[in-house]
Amino acid sequence: MFTGIIQNQGTVVRKERCAQQIHFTFGFRKKEKGVKIGDSIAVDGVCLTVVKLGQKTFEADVIDETLKATTLGRLVIGNQVNLERSLRVGDSIGGHFVTGHVDGVGRIVTIKKQGANYTLQIEASADIIRSLIVKGSVAIDGISLTIQGIHTNTFKVAMIPLTLRQTTLGFKKEGSFVNLEIDLTTRYLKGLTALNTSRSSSTLTLKRLKAQGF
Repeated sequence: MFTGIIQNQGTVVRKERCAQQIHFTFGFRKKEKGVKIGDSIAVDGVCLTVVKLGQKTFEADVIDETLKATTLGRLVIGNQVNLERSLRVGDSIGGHFVTGHVDGVGRIVTIKKQGANYTLQIEASADIIRSLIVKGSVAIDGISLTIQGIHTNTFKVAMIPLTLRQTTLGFKKEGSFVNLEIDLTTRYLKGLTALNTSRSSSTLTLKRLKAQGF
């Protein structure tokens, strides 16, 4: 579990194909203390497990399914990524609960400067758009942001200068792809609604209708 508050940035140091997965080595921008093998670190919003540690690096394996469903497959050596270590009991929650399980990939359509801040219009699948609400939360490359507006196939978020300086969104351009994770509460409500609809439709029979007097 994460909060969407980026604590560090990393750089792709090595990318190697190993059977049905990619083995990544990431370099920490700022020194990290207490990281252990087996720990979870969100890389651009994708929860990865630390399999090896160096003095200033950590390594992780990413399976093909994750590579296809996220932007990690597009990473090349030298790319910068957002990093967040998993939430610990007692940690401050400054953003919102983020699982690190990406729902899909979006594309930045426009970047506009408004005073000292910036707004991003992001194109997403219909399924993701239906799961968003204005003033609700969304994680973009692991960053907790508030939704400002929703259109047919896009949504808008605003960013303060601090977010641009401390995350990779400061390097993104129009046309860049980003990982998207919908709000955890919305995800569960969506799942329960689909489950109840399925149950209702599967148990509605002619026999039951007759029993109820129809």
